Amino acid sequence: MRLFACVAVLVSLVYHCEQAYRQSDRIIWMIDHLLINKNPSDALRSALGELRALIQSRPVRFHMAYFFCLNYSLLVSIASVVVTYTIILLQNMN
Repeated sequence: MRLFACVAVLVSLVYHCEQAYRQSDRIIWMIDHLLINKNPSDALRSALGELRALIQSRPVRFHMAYFFCLNYSLLVSIASVVVTYTIILLQNMN
């Protein structure tokens, strides 16, 4: 049951991180759409350009209490450790 709870937490974590990444991609897509198709005023065009540059220059990053960065390589490492530990436990039970 604990393994199921850990998997559920990790899946939820990955899902919410992906939603945040997709949201920033959507914002950039909407800014591009406004700049290309809607012909905004010069002030709005410069503000949207600055917002787009800001979103691209400062990507979304997730930290665990600023102790370490949460990324895909960390999640793969955690999964590898869990699988290895499970295999060792199963071998020692016999």
